[in-house]
Amino acid sequence: MKKKILYLYSDTGGGHRASAQALINAVDQLHKGKVVQEMIDVFAVCSGFLNIFAKLYAPVIRYYPKLWGQLFYWLDDKKKLERLEQMSRPFILKELIKLIKKKKPDLIISVHPMVNHLTASAIKESGLTIPFIVVITDPVTLHRAWITPKVDLTIVATPEAKENALAYGMLEEKIKVIGMPIDPKFALSAKKKALMRKKNKLKPKLFTILLMGGGEGAGKMNNIIRELDRQDISAQLIVIAGRKAASRPLSLEPVWQLIISEPPAPLFRRKKSFAKRQPAPCQRLKHLNGMNVDSERRWPPSSTLSTRT
Repeated sequence: MKKKILYLYSDTGGGHRASAQALINAVDQLHKGKVVQEMIDVFAVCSGFLNIFAKLYAPVIRYYPKLWGQLFYWLDDKKKLERLEQMSRPFILKELIKLIKKKKPDLIISVHPMVNHLTASAIKESGLTIPFIVVITDPVTLHRAWITPKVDLTIVATPEAKENALAYGMLEEKIKVIGMPIDPKFALSAKKKALMRKKNKLKPKLFTILLMGGGEGAGKMNNIIRELDRQDISAQLIVIAGRKAASRPLSLEPVWQLIISEPPAPLFRRKKSFAKRQPAPCQRLKHLNGMNVDSERRWPPSSTLSTRT
């Protein structure tokens, strides 16, 4: 009988879904046809009421980022999270238990911080013995909501993340530093990498920087780009600007080039048509095959640097 893995996430931004999909694709590549895998948006499936709040993530982080920041840090508190869990239980726990009993997976993996305490409780109350793993997708600093000692294993990306998890009360024997979930399609051979760089008109040997702000394009990306302007380095920059990037233009220097599209899931996978805005005088917009956002810059700035057409 094939083993079953159930992935739990919430579609807040694009990173949690992408992490779950990366794990699914990796398992498929390593154990093709031997494992049945399913990913479920736990709030959408188990609680229509809580899903209303989950869907507020995108507009809040887009229009009121300071409010989101205040809420993020306000909830980074053990007692407040315990109260939040107690308030949430009546709206989701019963359905989550029913889901686990129905699916009867051999393993449950969470890639979202707000479902872990509830899932641990649901597994216990279901009466089933199911290993529960949390894959933390914050690479260094992480929110306290990720941490519950009730899980069987917590996977973190870096030693710094491990130290933060320990500080929040996670048991050391339940932590493994493995890295971030990366889709196997990024593990290209040197020959394929060279071909993809050529296809996407990237310079083959120039150092490349990837800047991304998640599915919603969060973070002060303009400030980061301006800071890169001031650095004495030579590099080309790929910017993943998020699914709503077309309505939030980045501030670019004359030698930058910009492409706007969806989050990075289709990277190097397929062509896609994107809605484009009219470029400002200092910008050139063009379409690259499969790339989300491509901005190229040479530091220090040079008036002789030609832009591609």
